[in-house]
Amino acid sequence: MIDLLDTEKSFIVTHIKEGGVAVDFTMGNGHDTLWLSRQIGENGKVYAFDIQQAALDSTEELWHPRPKGVITRTALLERGCYRGSLEVFKRKKPPIIL
Repeated sequence: MIDLLDTEKSFIVTHIKEGGVAVDFTMGNGHDTLWLSRQIGENGKVYAFDIQQAALDSTEELWHPRPKGVITRTALLERGCYRGSLEVFKRKKPPIIL
């Protein structure tokens, strides 16, 4: 059986650069956000969005204490609608969007 999540990640990893920018528009429980943060490294930035407060709470719980190798500045968690979150990227479009 093919694991679609592994297939997706193997594709994405070829486009992620150390120090890059990535976006997770469906933060959910935070596992994909954490994975992206590890891929882009200490000098990168992940913007994670979700419209549900429960998603933000779940992600914050997963991230504290901060998992080894993930620096605070590698992720910015914001709660808001997807349309509003696009304002963040008007000037520079990130190469990776989940």
